[in-house]
Amino acid sequence: MLEVVGVSKKFKNTTALDDVNVTLGDKGLVAVLGESGSGKSTLFNILTGMVKPDGGKVLYNGIQLNTDGKINSRNIFGIIFQDGNLLGGLTVKQNLDICSTDERKQAEILQNLGIKKYLNTGVAKLSGGEMQRVAIARALLDDNDILLADEPTGSLDEKNGEKVMSILKDISAQKLVIVITHNTEFAAKYADRIIKIAKGKIVEDRRGNVVKSSMGTNQSIDSQKNSFANHKVDEQKERRLSATSLNKFCFAKIKNTFVKSITSICIFAVTLLMIVLSLALIMTDCRKEYFKSIRGFEHSALYNDKDMYIFATKLEGADMQGLTRYYNYYWTEGQSPYIVVDDSLNDDEIMLGASVAHTLDERRLSPLKSGDLIGYHDREFVVKSIVDSQNYGYGFDLNFAVYLNDEVAKDIILEPNIVLLDSRYRLEMTVVEDESLRDGECRLGFGLYYNLATRDEEFIDLKKNSVTWCFSENNTKLYCQDYSIVTVDVGRQDMNDRTLYVSTADYDQISNSRLYYGYFLKTQDAETIDYWLDRGVEIYNQDFETYLRAKEFREVLLPYAAVMLAVGVVLSVLYMIVILSHIVAVNTREIYILKTLRVSDKSIFGALFVQSLPIILCANALVLAINIIAKTLIEKYIPFLVLQVAISSIISIVSTLAIALVLIMIKIGMLNKNFNVNFTR
Repeated sequence: MLEVVGVSKKFKNTTALDDVNVTLGDKGLVAVLGESGSGKSTLFNILTGMVKPDGGKVLYNGIQLNTDGKINSRNIFGIIFQDGNLLGGLTVKQNLDICSTDERKQAEILQNLGIKKYLNTGVAKLSGGEMQRVAIARALLDDNDILLADEPTGSLDEKNGEKVMSILKDISAQKLVIVITHNTEFAAKYADRIIKIAKGKIVEDRRGNVVKSSMGTNQSIDSQKNSFANHKVDEQKERRLSATSLNKFCFAKIKNTFVKSITSICIFAVTLLMIVLSLALIMTDCRKEYFKSIRGFEHSALYNDKDMYIFATKLEGADMQGLTRYYNYYWTEGQSPYIVVDDSLNDDEIMLGASVAHTLDERRLSPLKSGDLIGYHDREFVVKSIVDSQNYGYGFDLNFAVYLNDEVAKDIILEPNIVLLDSRYRLEMTVVEDESLRDGECRLGFGLYYNLATRDEEFIDLKKNSVTWCFSENNTKLYCQDYSIVTVDVGRQDMNDRTLYVSTADYDQISNSRLYYGYFLKTQDAETIDYWLDRGVEIYNQDFETYLRAKEFREVLLPYAAVMLAVGVVLSVLYMIVILSHIVAVNTREIYILKTLRVSDKSIFGALFVQSLPIILCANALVLAINIIAKTLIEKYIPFLVLQVAISSIISIVSTLAIALVLIMIKIGMLNKNFNVNFTR
């Protein structure tokens, strides 16, 4: 026995039901009539739990229904909607499988309904009447005590409407069938009982023209308890769509909407591209890429910053292990800019870089070999070996070096004849010792004085009697000191006399400054290079300048990348909300249908997630393609700015999938909280 006791429902200022009371038996066909807005559909929805009443209750055999907030949770009702509400893209069997996979039972019911031949037919190929009969079959497979039909003939022609009402009439011989309808003719012809509702109240309750079943109004509740006890009630068990049904349903939806989704894919890809490119730039490690590039070369040099004082300061207290000292010293005959210190050599021994040896060989009758004698800066040495370095022709090239021990190297570099360039006045001069001068005093040769005077009028007649000398060699600043000019050699006005006379102590200081040096190391030792870079010492090799450019370019872009990342994240999340809201919107009707059939949120979640995958994956694939193109172009012009395409793309895919999961769960929660039954109609 089904009882509606004092049920009331208001929607804003409209009263849909007003203290409705009605009792229905276990069998028979009951027609509920009424105009649109009369409250008949609201009564239908309250019976199933789709809508919660403001007051009153629904009882079945004395037990209150719909107290747990779920739709049809006790599985009392089999529900038939106006349009059948079958799931598109699935076959008849797959629609029936939602309620029962018992093939024998399916065949029996379809046979009785005259549609057995359509078992494996897609529901989209069925007529309206056939769809409605499939919906009836699905409701019967649900094995319920009461069959609820909401306008089951509303979208059918008269012939098919007659068939459906006839089927429902036959079913009513075994169970209670409640039909919500506006068709008074069908109600009069087939109903055992007619209830008419107007303005939320029952205004008529009478028996129909054909009475073939007991209406149950005179049956006691006690006599019906066994019927309820025998009914299989499982409030916790929820149905799940099979993987095949889920995939077919989703594929049909995707097929119908994919072309329309192309715009969404492109817009979503643009927002993701902002994230991926900025992430790729932020994660790029120029130094790491630089290390990779120089491992093929044997040596790199610590650069001396063009200022020996600054260079020496950076070396203070440093770990010099693994470094080899070299001096910048040119030997024109052998085209050698370096002397490498090798204290394993004797004073009369020398080793030659391969390029130096090749230059000398061009002037000899036979190639140089170990044991040969050669002259080097007015000294004679025995060639111990020829050194062929791996990094030939790149930046700091040891093939252009000669090797001597430190003591011999210093003797050669500190030869008496000192010719230096003053970097301030761009004057080349010969420095000579004059014991008569005190420290800080200097005397100028006439040519040196004349060049100063033509550059600065204050030197004429020595009105300016002081000068600051900044000596340099090979663009490296060696020594800088203030001097007072004592006199000028005017006795012999030789324009070529660019001699600078200084005291003995100053002479020694200037002479020793010519020992400007550097260090080189094994390039394969990345830890050592990292150590010196952290100390602010630059590395000299073929790729270092490129590395510096890439590093500077990255540092300039980083603030913009951070902003682009933040904007991209916000826009991507917002657009994902739009995309998923659209997916939910086009599936809302199906979602509510599944919920009336007690299909679990997990299956609904799976359906929404699978449908979102093509947009998410296609957008990410498009971003990956653009990212690879961007990486290729950037690497071409700024080699060490290697965008981390793989990592950033993985982060993008994983993040978008994770966000989609969260948003879908939120959306399902919102649908559960604000169930709108009109979407099932």
